[in-house]
Amino acid sequence: MNDTIDRAAAWAWDFFQSDSTGHDYHHTKRVASRAVRLAREEEADAGICALAAWLHDIADDKFYHTKGEGAEDVVSFLRSEQLSTESIQAIMEIIDTVSYKGGFNRDPETLEGQIVRDADRLDALGAVGTARTFMFAGAHNSSMHRPGDPLERELDQHAYERRDGSAVQHFYEKLFKLKEGISTASGRREALVLENRMTVFLEWFFEEWEQKAD
Repeated sequence: MNDTIDRAAAWAWDFFQSDSTGHDYHHTKRVASRAVRLAREEEADAGICALAAWLHDIADDKFYHTKGEGAEDVVSFLRSEQLSTESIQAIMEIIDTVSYKGGFNRDPETLEGQIVRDADRLDALGAVGTARTFMFAGAHNSSMHRPGDPLERELDQHAYERRDGSAVQHFYEKLFKLKEGISTASGRREALVLENRMTVFLEWFFEEWEQKAD
């Protein structure tokens, strides 16, 4: 399976090397590395976790004009690698439950699915998650911060997908909610540290934003 993982990583490089939304190759590499580490700590199938992690964003509908096109490409790749039907089904099941989707996505049914989802969510937290948030906002012409707007809004899935909030709102509408959805013990310990870094950043951010004359 190692050769297949290497080819999946190469595909991710080709697919994401020019991305400017925060879903770049390095995000995928971090998710894959973290997924393998969590799999070893949680005694899960590290190979399945690695493949699902490397391919999870390649299959994501947000990068295609046609729904399901990415998933079909990933299945074709896995079949060309002569993986078993059971392995392909396991990987695609994981990929289908990774995305946050405003909190409306279904939960993973396997430990491997929980691990890959945890790895992806952990990369949305901390210093890197903070940088990715502002990168994503810039790529979608969103504001950095709009004083007076509620920091947290009640959103349905359609409203969440419109991405009409500011970067700062994103912390409250998504990022600070992620810790509660971390499934593995190893992931929860890491999430506590990373969430604290975002909290400290926002304290500094609001202090610097509200500059007032003496």
